[in-house]
Amino acid sequence: MRAVACLDLANSTALIETLGDARAAELFRGHDRLARDLLREHGGQEVDKTDGFLLLFDRAIDVQVSRLRKLVEDNPSEPRYLQTVWGFGYVFVPDGAKT
Repeated sequence: MRAVACLDLANSTALIETLGDARAAELFRGHDRLARDLLREHGGQEVDKTDGFLLLFDRAIDVQVSRLRKLVEDNPSEPRYLQTVWGFGYVFVPDGAKT
């Protein structure tokens, strides 16, 4: 089974307001770098890069989220900003409140 991943840092305005220009720009660059690193490391295929990434993997998206959490979270094992919503997926929570 293969996984299709749609990766985008949605609500970039809230990201910039929450993190500030410099940290948000670092996150955007890190997001793009991690997506392309994942492609190389896991034999993925970049399908589209219009607004965010559309990627095809043989592995689940959890690896990408784990790496993004390492970039943005103070404690990636207890995420505030990139939270898991069971039955839905992952969401960005600008104020770090529980979903």
